[in-house]
Amino acid sequence: MIADPHIKTETDETKFISQDVPAWQDLQTLKTITGGIASANLLVEAQDITDPASLAGMVQLKQQIGTEQAALVNSTTSVADLILQATGGQIPQSSQEVRQILEKLPVPIKTNLVSGDYSAANIIVNTSAADIGKMRELKAKLTDYAANHPASINVAVTGAPVMA
Repeated sequence: MIADPHIKTETDETKFISQDVPAWQDLQTLKTITGGIASANLLVEAQDITDPASLAGMVQLKQQIGTEQAALVNSTTSVADLILQATGGQIPQSSQEVRQILEKLPVPIKTNLVSGDYSAANIIVNTSAADIGKMRELKAKLTDYAANHPASINVAVTGAPVMA
């Protein structure tokens, strides 16, 4: 077998689909609505995820990912976003205040973002990268962030980016 290293290999399956196909158009609509066509998850653990220091660590991590990985990441979502939205952009002074806000959330949203005992939370990282190489690059970057997380939290990548 002879391989020519000068022949480019395309790994983005979406480039093989006609843009006139209704499924392709639906995928583009989904991408626009959700902020990406693939997502990865970061598991954030702390003694109490509602502790203001834990929330601050999540916000710091999300900002770092969003700033440093702007070419790969469209958006990040976490319980910290909902807390900041409810408080006008300020992290509450106590866990009790955070829990009062969380109690007002619909159960499906709350359970997707934070565990019932408040020891773990989820950061959802959305990307439009469909190329397998870009997906691997994003997973490697997220693994680096998990290894060098803020001191107030523990972080683990809970899976490779998966097509939505």
